[in-house]
Parts: sequence; C-alpha cells; structure tokens
Amino acid sequence: MQEALAVFDKYHAHVRTLDLPNDVREIAHAFFVNDALIARLRQSDEPNNLELTLRCGDLQIGYFDLHLSYANPGIEDEDLRRLLLVASNARSDTRYGMTDAWGHEFHVLPDGCLEHTITFHGPGEDPILVTVRCSDVRVELVPRPARRLPPYPHRYRVQRFSASSSAKETGT
Repeated sequence: MQEALAVFDKYHAHVRTLDLPNDVREIAHAFFVNDALIARLRQSDEPNNLELTLRCGDLQIGYFDLHLSYANPGIEDEDLRRLLLVASNARSDTRYGMTDAWGHEFHVLPDGCLEHTITFHGPGEDPILVTVRCSDVRVELVPRPARRLPPYPHRYRVQRFSASSSAKETGT
C-alpha cells in the first residue's frame, strides 16, 4: 500500500510542474474519475474534435458529468477500439465492472500537446488503458442527480469512426 501511495504522491508532484490549463489542473488528481462511466462519446471532423462525457461522483460528493472536449485529438486505433468497448458496455446498474474508470493521468508532451490516459477496470485483473493526445482540452462539470445513465437510444450502438464521415458517436 505504501508503494501505491508513493506513486500517487509522485504523480501529484509531477502535475504541479506541468503547464496545464486551470480547469484541467483542477481535475488532474488521479482519482477524480474513480468509478466514472462513459455517458457519451462523440467524434467529429468539423472541427476536429473528440468529446467524452464521464458520469462521475458518489453519494458523498454528489454526481456530475465531466465533459471533456479534445481539440485535434490523436488516438491510436487500438485505444479507440478499447474506448468504444468500454463505452458500449457502460451500465450504471452495476457497482464495478469493466465499464467504470479507476483513475486518469495528464501529461504535457515535448511538443506541447496534452496527453490524457484513463484507466478502466478490465476483465479479471487486467486494466484497460485509453490514451488521447490533443492540442487542447476543454473541461465542463455538470451536476447530475444520480449515477444512473440516461436512456440514450444509441448508447450501445457504435457508428463507424472513419475520417470520411462527419459525425460519429455513441450515446446521443
């Protein structure tokens, strides 16, 4: 346990040295997204943007949506597949599973781009990591009454994520 706490202390010290936008710095602590579910995922080409909404919180602090809008996102095909897998299995009627987040990290790359890695509970002991690189990320917090996800008609139907289509999303 001491080793795990030392890792988090090092990460938080690292975050303090990064040139992050203030709203990103406020959510950058590792457990901010603990138990979060993907409420919505949308990618569009005009403008080049990836939007990810996570349902976060708990009974003690209350629930909220963390809306992340990544500008000029770079995401590897495998990371996108993992993100779509987690999004398509998002269920708010279970306590834990491969659909909820465990933590996340922000880094600033040498070229000035931001890198955001989210770790989801995976099947068995294997976590699912998803990394998005972007030129900027906008953050919005929206209070919600409960953890329960709204009944989006297309939450589990993932449309094709190709550069040729203008809007692709899961959730609506």
